[in-house]
This record gives sequence, C-alpha cells and structure tokens, in this order.
Amino acid sequence: MRTNKMLGIKMDKYFNPHEENKFTELHSYCWECCPGGVRWCLKNNFDPNAEDERGWTPLIWLVRMYGCSRERKKMFRYLMAAGAKLDHVDKTGQNIIELAEDVCSQALYRHIRKEYRRKFGAKVKA
Repeated sequence: MRTNKMLGIKMDKYFNPHEENKFTELHSYCWECCPGGVRWCLKNNFDPNAEDERGWTPLIWLVRMYGCSRERKKMFRYLMAAGAKLDHVDKTGQNIIELAEDVCSQALYRHIRKEYRRKFGAKVKA
C-alpha cells in the first residue's frame, strides 16, 4: 500500500474513488491539470489506457481540459512515454485528433498532430 502525499491517503494501483464509472485517479489528475499527480500515478503503475464509461482514456481527458497549455504538453509527454495509445477511439467513434481539433489550444493541437504523424507516419488533416 502506498501513500499519495498530495491527497494524504493510502492507496494501491487498484484504488479508485469513482469505481462506479471507471474514472480513475489518473483521469482526474489529467482533467485537473496536475503534472505531479500524473507522474505519481504512472510511477505507481496506473494504466495510461484505462477507459471510463465513455471510453475516454486519461489522454482524452487531458485533451478535453481547457487551459494550462504548457502543463498539458508536459502531461501529454508523460502519458506517451508510459504507453498511452494515440489511436484510441472512444465509444462515439472519435479519435484523439478529432477531439483535440474541437477543443484544444492551437499549440497543443499542433503538438498532438506532430506526435501522431511521428508515430503513424500518416497525414492528419489540418
């Protein structure tokens, strides 16, 4: 059992305060723009591809969150290094690029497109 110093509670990698909707602590830290929390979760083997009830991964929550562009880029890199899937499709059929195009700042959207092209060698519509 580990202690999360930010929350002041003991938990293991299966701890999930939102069990009924599959929303993990990693999802929450991505939504709240907390790079330290994201690093803590990944260091403690949280799944970067865990899906909530909508099929959204922590990476999608990160993209859907507004503001904190510099921190979001940092968290994006942490998630990618931990094995987050860029080609994930949610339950509505949207992928990360489509979601980012709708809600992201231009800087983060360009960053995600660049990473997508690097990973898949595919053209992404601008």
